[in-house]
Amino acid sequence: MKPTSLLKKTLLLQAGLAFIPASVFGSFYLGGAALYVPEQSSPIDFPISSIDSGDFESGIAYSLRGGYRFQDKLSLELEGHWYSTEANLQGSAPNFGALTGKETITTKLLYVNLLYDLASLFDETNWVIELGGGIGYANLENEIKLNAAAGSQSGSDSDGAFSWQVITNIGYKFTEKFTAGITMHAFSFEGYDWNIQGFDLSSDDFVASSFGAYAAFSF
Repeated sequence: MKPTSLLKKTLLLQAGLAFIPASVFGSFYLGGAALYVPEQSSPIDFPISSIDSGDFESGIAYSLRGGYRFQDKLSLELEGHWYSTEANLQGSAPNFGALTGKETITTKLLYVNLLYDLASLFDETNWVIELGGGIGYANLENEIKLNAAAGSQSGSDSDGAFSWQVITNIGYKFTEKFTAGITMHAFSFEGYDWNIQGFDLSSDDFVASSFGAYAAFSF
């Protein structure tokens, strides 16, 4: 083949690829969300039955995610969450008498998610309606501070276990590269065990939920 003929074919191929929409190949994206987590009753069992735990306070969780979107339909992503919440403690304990305190749970989650955009079934729409879920690892750090007339005591421990989630995203493509909307998550956690200052604490399997706003940029 002559060099000039090869050059012509290369230029024609490059010109043809330039007119193929990026959505044919898919695109990478990065995004984040701020999520409201409602108040929740404590799933944790204390070794001292005379200590009562109140509900864990509502708060804001934060997430970051990044992945690849295949032809504007299917998305495979890695997502991380961070959340911290507190519950009040009160009751009594041997050698301490009446006491009060706080229990702080700091949650770090990492999931691999798979999402499908139902809006891709319709032609020429800027809406995004993603349904999917993910599996991953959840690390929960438990910190307890107790105050009493006889003195105070504090300590912490962390434990990790399998977790999974169900996700719904409803968004709008404001440009080819920017999408924003609302997101809803339902989480399932396996049981956890902590040893804090010689006390064994545990939780049964439990579920949690969150909802908020998200934004994502594709490139």
